[in-house]
Order: sequence, then C-alpha cells, then structure tokens
Amino acid sequence: MPTPEITRIDLPDGTRTYEIPELDGKKFPSVTTITGQVDKSRSLTPWASRITAQFLKEKFLKVKTDKELLAIMENNRIWQDARKYADMIKKREGDKGTRVHEFAAKVFRILKEGKGDIDVDVDPDIEKPCMALMEWIEGNDVIPVALESKVWSENFRGYAGTLDAALLVNGRLGIWDFKTGKGVYDEHKLQVAAYFSAFRDMFQDLNVEEMGILRLDKETGFPDPHRYSPDEAEDYLAEFGLYCMIWHTKKDRELRERTARAEAKKKLPKIPRKLPKEDPF
Repeated sequence: MPTPEITRIDLPDGTRTYEIPELDGKKFPSVTTITGQVDKSRSLTPWASRITAQFLKEKFLKVKTDKELLAIMENNRIWQDARKYADMIKKREGDKGTRVHEFAAKVFRILKEGKGDIDVDVDPDIEKPCMALMEWIEGNDVIPVALESKVWSENFRGYAGTLDAALLVNGRLGIWDFKTGKGVYDEHKLQVAAYFSAFRDMFQDLNVEEMGILRLDKETGFPDPHRYSPDEAEDYLAEFGLYCMIWHTKKDRELRERTARAEAKKKLPKIPRKLPKEDPF
C-alpha cells in the first residue's frame, strides 16, 4: 500500500508537524502533539512522588551509622538526584517502548514480505513485551496490510501522524497501536481514533472495521489486547476533535499576539544611538 508523501518536522519544543504537499505544503500538527494537551497529572504526579520516595528509601536503607546519615543529609547531590530520578525513569521506559516498537515493525515487515520464520534478536530488558507480541501473533491470524503509514485529515482544521499498523486480525481489518505502559489510557484511545478516522478517509476502498490497542506487558510477558468498534472510535474521535480545535485556536491567538507586538514595535519612536556633540541648551 503506497504511503502518502508527507514530511514529518520535529520542532525544538518536542512537538512535531507534518507538511502536506497535496495541500500546497500546508502544515498540520501531529496526533501526539494534539493528545499531549491531555492532562496526565492525575496519574503521573502520584507515580513521580512514589518513585522519588522509593529512591530516597533505598539510599537511606544503606546507612549504617549516624556519621553516614549526616554525610548524606549534608550532601546536596542526593536531593538533586531525587528530583531527577522520576524523569530519568520515564525516559528509560520511553526508550524501551521505542525499541519494542522497532521490534514490532521488524516482525510485521517479515510477516508482510513472507520471508519465512521470524528470528529477531532482542535485548534482555525488552524481552518480555516482545514475547507478549509474539504470543499474540501466534494466537491469532494476523496479516499486515500497512506499516508505519503516514496519514492526515482536514477534519477539525487538520491533523496528521504516523500509525503503527493496519492489520487484518482474524478477518477484521483494524488500525492497531502498540503500548508498553501499565495500562491503556484515554490519551491512547484518542490517538488511535484519530489514526482510524484519517486512514479510513484516505483509503475508502478498504473496509476498516475496528481500532485496537495492544498492550505488551513488561512484567508478565503477556499480551493485553483492547478492541473498539467504529461507533466507539467515533466517540473518542469527537473528543480528540475538541483538543484539535483548541490547539488550532491557541495557535491563531499566539499568531495574532506576535503580529500585534511586531506592529507595536514598528510604531515606537526611534531613539538616537549617539548623543549630539554639543549640548543644545
């Protein structure tokens, strides 16, 4: 299946846009940029507090004397490390998720090309989620239709993104996303619903019957599939659309404010750079 020729542009602030040649180079925000607006503090704040407390507990449990305790308390480094620990863990787990996605892409590419047995080496720290993927594939009839396809939509003033896979699973074509976190959250469902809608609009000759999220458990090594009907996808798409409209509205406001500041700056009187040689008074 041909992939639309659109270009991903990574921005300095960590967000990204996609340039759409078919729309004269118009730029649309990525799906993950839109879903990045979803408030995740309800789950992340307790997690960060718990992981920081765990770090400090492990440090202090190693203390055997009052002298060692005093040395730790006076060492500013431990407090700096404690503040950074949650971010470090989050980045490490994100890197694992990226490598699991790369493994999945290789596996599905082998399946799609039909080049025999799947034999892909993995690092020990991502072995369990990769095992979960293989177990899910072996327990179902999975045929890859499209992998890492770039899609876009003009709905909600426009968005674009790269979906993980369009798969025929047990005879039903669906848009699937792979996650390695502790659970499946609303942000994930909004993301896949956006891909589902864009893919279905772009490839109308295909009968896309569902969207799915396959959670690959990093602790148990078991797959945890979640499947959603088109009606459920539409419900999540409606919510995604609100976030998309909010993003575009904020960008419009920021542009107006920048333009107003630039115009106001032009109207300011010019201040001479040099003082006159003689005092006019």
